[in-house]
Amino acid sequence: MQNIDEKLKVRILKLQALAEQGVGGEAVSAKEILNKLLKKHKISLESLMDDEKSKEYAFKYESKFEKELLFRICAKVKNIFISDGIKYMQRKGRQISFYLTKYEFMEFEILRSAYFSSWEKCLENAQAAFVWKNKLGFKDNKRIGEVKPLSPEEIKEILNIQKMAEGMPEAQLQRNLLEGKE
Repeated sequence: MQNIDEKLKVRILKLQALAEQGVGGEAVSAKEILNKLLKKHKISLESLMDDEKSKEYAFKYESKFEKELLFRICAKVKNIFISDGIKYMQRKGRQISFYLTKYEFMEFEILRSAYFSSWEKCLENAQAAFVWKNKLGFKDNKRIGEVKPLSPEEIKEILNIQKMAEGMPEAQLQRNLLEGKE
């Protein structure tokens, strides 16, 4: 393989991941830019991938679910089932390592960033729905003192939280304070 600038290689690998994982116009645009870059620099994707060796990459997680999510992302990147077995190492603390090529690592990072961000938003909305469902007061600290109307995104988020709250059971309170006992 010819010597290729590392920044160019990373850019090409990111574009390839986006071309494969992107949605609609995003994927099409990434593929077009990728093809132009490959043609301009007279290289092929195969030449980039041929001598890619797996290497150990470490990822931190905070919860059991996040650890499971890392395994699921790894399986998706490698296009295998989790039950097929994923080569990994549990590290000290809440850290795990997977063996990935540079290309797989790039794709892993794109997915990890998107999924972890989405998971955090889901948790925030679930907490808001729980508070709403149990009538514990719904206070939006970001909007205190503001009088401007809600944006379409904010309205959509509130409606999603409301739907989530409707599907949650209310907390069952037991008030056993000396009932019928003397």
